[in-house]
Amino acid sequence: MTVSINDLEHTFQYQITDGPSPISKDDLKFYYGTVSVLPVTDENASYVSWITRFESKDDGVTQEFCDPFYMAFLGHLKAHFA
Repeated sequence: MTVSINDLEHTFQYQITDGPSPISKDDLKFYYGTVSVLPVTDENASYVSWITRFESKDDGVTQEFCDPFYMAFLGHLKAHFA
């Protein structure tokens, strides 16, 4: 679920409230993410910062589950804007 979008600062925040295990409502205490796009001033490029905070029954399993989604999203962004 989208929590906030800030066009001026090029950020959005979201939270996961339910999904398949290990991000189900039974597995997560909380999960929040913030994605920011920042200019790289020395070149015509951008830096994407993706920060997540979560607490779950097994943080390692949750991280392993989510990492491929982060990588795919960033890969699609790079391909789209290349």
